[in-house]
Amino acid sequence: LDISADKSLLEQIVVGYLEDDFAKQLRKDIAAGSIEGAHEEHNLIYVGRRLLIPQIPRIQELFYNLAHDTLGHFGFHKSYAALRDSYYWPNMRRDLEQAYIPSCSQCQRNKDRTSKPTGPLHPLPVPDARFDTVALDFVGPLPEEEGKDTILTMTDTLRTEVRLAAAQDNLLAAKIRQAYHANEHRAAEVVYKEGELVMLSTENRRRNYKRKGKKRVAKFMPRNDGPYTIVKAFPERSEYTLRLPNNPKTFPGFHSSLLKRFLPNDPSLFPDREFTRPGAIVTEDGTEENMIDKIVDARRRGRGRQYLVQWVGYDRDHDEWLSGREVEDTEALDIWEAENGTDV
Repeated sequence: LDISADKSLLEQIVVGYLEDDFAKQLRKDIAAGSIEGAHEEHNLIYVGRRLLIPQIPRIQELFYNLAHDTLGHFGFHKSYAALRDSYYWPNMRRDLEQAYIPSCSQCQRNKDRTSKPTGPLHPLPVPDARFDTVALDFVGPLPEEEGKDTILTMTDTLRTEVRLAAAQDNLLAAKIRQAYHANEHRAAEVVYKEGELVMLSTENRRRNYKRKGKKRVAKFMPRNDGPYTIVKAFPERSEYTLRLPNNPKTFPGFHSSLLKRFLPNDPSLFPDREFTRPGAIVTEDGTEENMIDKIVDARRRGRGRQYLVQWVGYDRDHDEWLSGREVEDTEALDIWEAENGTDV
């Protein structure tokens, strides 16, 4: 069995030393004999027994990838243990712990939360007057009678049969007490802002999926989905409204315990981990054109129309309003008009 280093990688490391200020200063200190524990061997610089990696983002990202992605997406301590005895570069530990692993898209989607659920539970507000809030529920199916098999119940949440004002205070106190005991087992509130990107837990979807069949399992389904953009924030009740472009029938309001902040990749540190988007198509006359995925909305502007266009390879944050003239004679417009008509 013969094990050897990649010669091309070693050449990149040696060339990288020429651009790395830390490596250049370390070489001067080694030549002057003013530093102990560092030496140069076959044009490679070692700090103790550890090989110095130059500050070249793609080279450092390669070692992070080998220690984290290739070994199985372990946490920080196991990933760092695979690097620390053999390699060294300034801020290696910090960038791995605070940037590379937290922004790993596979980990953000496939790893469960290991801490308490965030955000307190809030008691439902007690109405100020009768019939301010009415709860509707369906009881059924029941034996059919006269073509009907379900009972619709309508309940005034103030409990109109209670006449004393003190009873309302007792009801509010009971709800507050119930929320207090539940919140003892929850972590502190995480406040999000409108426009932030978050991951959404798939806990409820996994549960519903398994209920639809006896032999269904969900252990290979992602634990989180997204990222989604927060369009409305109600931190006083730990509720947030998300933009769900691919789930128009899903109610978009969620408790903060189902969310976690999405950490995007830093392309200046890890350029090869950045998702590439398709570039524009250059026509014969030199005009750049992008591919339209579909039209998602329309509106009137003056005497004409504008269409909200979603581009191929881009998310909803890059949707763009275009005039009717710009999208005429496109397949996307034909599909939109077939489904929604020509009246805006």
